[in-house]
This record gives sequence, structure tokens and C-alpha cells, in this order.
Amino acid sequence: MSKNSIEWFRNARYGMFYHFGLYSLLGGNENKVRKEWGKAEYRKLMKQFNPVNFDAEAWVDCAISMGAEYIVPTAKHAEGFCLWDSKLTEYKSINTPFGRDIIAELSAAAKKKGIKFSFYFNLEAWLNEGDDIWNRMGMSYADFFQGQLEELLTSYGPVATIWFDHKTDEVPYERLKQIIARIKELQPDCLVNDRGISKLAPGLLGDYVTPEREVPEIDPEKNLVVECCDAMGVRSWGYCKDEGFWSVEELGRKVSACASKGYNYLLNVEPAPDGSIRPECVCRAAGLGAWIRSHRAALQAGPCSLKPCSNLQLQPSIGVSTTDGNTLYLHLWEWPESDEVLLKAIGNPVSAVFEDGTELKFKINESGIVMGGLPELAPGDSGPWIINLVYDGQLVALPGVEKPVTDLLLGQSAYLTPEDAEIPFGSNFRGMKRVNINRFADGKVSLGGFHNQGDRVVWKIKSPEKQEFEVYMSLGSIESQVDAGFELSSPISTLSGKSWFTGHYGTPERRHVGRISLSEGLNNVQLLVTSIPNGAFSDVHGIWLIPV
Repeated sequence: MSKNSIEWFRNARYGMFYHFGLYSLLGGNENKVRKEWGKAEYRKLMKQFNPVNFDAEAWVDCAISMGAEYIVPTAKHAEGFCLWDSKLTEYKSINTPFGRDIIAELSAAAKKKGIKFSFYFNLEAWLNEGDDIWNRMGMSYADFFQGQLEELLTSYGPVATIWFDHKTDEVPYERLKQIIARIKELQPDCLVNDRGISKLAPGLLGDYVTPEREVPEIDPEKNLVVECCDAMGVRSWGYCKDEGFWSVEELGRKVSACASKGYNYLLNVEPAPDGSIRPECVCRAAGLGAWIRSHRAALQAGPCSLKPCSNLQLQPSIGVSTTDGNTLYLHLWEWPESDEVLLKAIGNPVSAVFEDGTELKFKINESGIVMGGLPELAPGDSGPWIINLVYDGQLVALPGVEKPVTDLLLGQSAYLTPEDAEIPFGSNFRGMKRVNINRFADGKVSLGGFHNQGDRVVWKIKSPEKQEFEVYMSLGSIESQVDAGFELSSPISTLSGKSWFTGHYGTPERRHVGRISLSEGLNNVQLLVTSIPNGAFSDVHGIWLIPV
């Protein structure tokens, strides 16, 4: 990859994603709605596609209001409908009542406004399969795929990034390697993401990785460039008429989380069927941008693993941090239970100032650096809030709270909680720690984010001798989490099972799943996801081991 382009990308930090296509006319999830239609009926939507209020400069202005440095419109999603004048397909915006090349207008608007242009390109091509121009030309699917990419790379000026998505067996790993090499020939500074191949492929293709709707921990030894893609809408990426939207405060937490790890943040908006950016998205983009501008120093600072805690309750942490030289920026996602904040570190603090100018008092005890004197109530309606801690020398993190070892007596039951589980880095997905702890408003806690075969968590249990147990699991599942395979194992025993439907991942149901034996001494009890036929494994609310 180009050193200059990757440096630009890291510094850009923010991009805006746009999902727009024929699916926007249907008001539902972009992948789900097309599958509910036959191709013949779906193609008729082209006669209705006429986004008369599309204004490329307004789309770019929305991105700029958020602070984005680049835009990523969907040139072609899985449906196969193209937003540019492709010479290899009939299914394009030019052949609709609208009759315009949307990608051409967006690339020109981005250039005029001074931000970078990128595009999303899906490896599927649902509408294009069958009788289409490229078929009549005798092209293979891989040649068609490459031909469309070359159109986009040679007709619309500089392209900062290409955002591949989904995969197809018609473009195998080796051919995709060749296509990426061709991309670099045509545009040496163009970065390519990691998608479009199996997660179990022999190597990472592309220049950066793209976790979706999450900010995972990633093994630092991998030295990966990361862009977290997210959506303002809770349910969909394309226009959804019944959409719910994340608040500016929640989006700010996600931006803050990305900053604390040195990741980029790509945020999606939903253009309406008429081509305008729906007002809910315009409002949130502007609100988030105002928050980003007011905290630019803290957000542009480097990543840091230190986390602030409430001084009354060490776990969980109440935010994240970033660092620049001898300044540590503490990002408070929640207001502390007292006027104090604890940083589990030792060093020589010089001053601590809250964002409203309040000078905090600090002291050092066995728990770390305690900063006091915060206002009793959180200022304003929402966070995150920032504390600037200036120190002399070096801050050294104190040991965190280790996961406990469950020390059983003979004949004693064990309850394995989500919070006691060790979450290893993913062994087969770019070194990401994909599983996370979910906390629900009603007080429930679960292990969630099991999206890949091979995802696993581990509990440590010490047994006085070999024992056998009946195992009960409490799982919460929506449709996409059902019938996923799992194994629960100890050093001497393994049981297998499948997840079940409960109605919601926050509504658990407890069931008996089998028996397992523990050896004498320390046991690593591992829950391993073995199959995910519908996209995910259930949220795990707890596991009980009852002596036989």
C-alpha cells in the first residue's frame, strides 16, 4: 500500500457512507427486501426510480457537517443495480426515468468541496445474472466484475478507497488477488478493504479491516489499519420507513471508542427514495460534527488503553482515553456516581481540568490517581465529556481486575457469568476480539457478538477432584441467532448442541444441554461456536454446572 495514502487515511478519521438503490423504494432492509421479490418484479422498480431531489453537493455537505474527510456511496449493492453509466449492464440509473450518472455527480461534488471520493462495490450481482450485456458479450463473471471496477477507476477521477462487500464463488481468492493488483496499477494510492473473500481465506487481502457496527479490540501485534463502519439507523443501511436512529450522544461514544483505539469511523446515512438525505440523518450529522469539532484535540490524539472508572465502583469503566505527549484525555461516557474519577495508573500528575474549565483536585492512593471536584450534575444534556490530565514523566497502568477462578468444593454447583469469562482474540478473523459484554437497561448482562465460526470464551474453574455435571445454558436469540452450533469443553470432556429461539437476545431462556466432566485441578472451560447457519450465535446470559 502507498505510505502516503495510508497516512492520509489514518489522519482522515471520519467518512460518510451512503446506501442508495432500488431497495430504497421499498422502505426495508436492503438485503431482505430484494429476496422477497422475484427478479422480474424487482427489475420493474427501475421504471419508478426517479430521485428528483438528489443533490450531490447536499450529500457532500452532510458529510462535511459531520467532519468527514471522505465519502463512500454504494456504486453497486448486492441487487446489481448500478449508480453509474456502466457499459456492461442494462441495470443502471441512466436507464431509469431519472436518467443521470449519480457516481459522476458525487465524484465531481466531492472534488469541488475538497474531500476524497471512494465507492462501495458488492461482489454479488443479483439483477445482472442471466440475460444482460456482459452475458451477450461472452464475458465470465470475474471479467464482468473486473470490467466494472475498471470503468469506475478510469472515468471518475481519483478514488481514495474501494469498499468491497459480500463474496461470490465466481471470483475466487487468486482472481481477487489479481484484480486488486490491477486496481493498484490503475490508481496506486487507492486503498482496498478486506472484504469479498471467505474469513477462512489463506491471507488478508486489502489494506484495512472493516468491523461492522462494533469497535472490537484487535491484537496489537497484527498492526492492522481499522475502519469501523456503522449506521445511524438501528435496523437498516438503506432507507427504512420504520427506522429508529441512534442519538448524537450514542454516536459520540462510538467516535470516542474509535479514537481510543486509533480506528477510523465510517458512518452511514439513509437517502430517502426522492434522493434527499432524510432529515433525521442531516440533524444527527450536524450534531455529531459540532461535538467532534469542540473536542478535536482529544479525538485527534493517539490511542490509549487507560480507562477512567467511577471512584465508587471500579468496574465497569465509565469511558476511554486518548493521549498526546504528556496530556491524557479522559473521555467520560457516563457521569460518575460521586464528584470523583479514578484512573488506575501511577505517575506524576501536574494538572487536571474538566472541559468546562473546572480545575480538579487530585490525589494518589493504592487504587491509582483520583481526580475530584467535578460538578455534581453532568453539564448539558449529553456526553461524552472530556478531562485533560497533564502529567510529568510517564503514567504506568496499574493491573486491572483479573478474571476470577471459580474454586469449587466437592459437590458444589458453579454459575459461569458473562463478566467472569475471558474473551480471547479471534483465532480466525484478523485477530479481532469480536465477542463483547452487553448490558441491558433492565440490568441483564450477556456475552454477545458471536458472529464467526471459531469465536470462543473461556472460564477458569478449579475442582478438588474429577467430577461430572449436568449443564444448563441461558441463551437469548433472535432469528439470525438460531440453530448455531456450539461446543462446551473441559480438558477431559466435550458436549455439543445448537442454539434456540427466545424472541430477543435480551430475553433469555434456560435449557438443559448435556453433561460435562471436570478434571482435578484447574480447568479451562471453553464455549466454542462451531457453526453459524443464520449469521450469529445467541447471546449467552449464563451457564450452570450442577453436580451429578
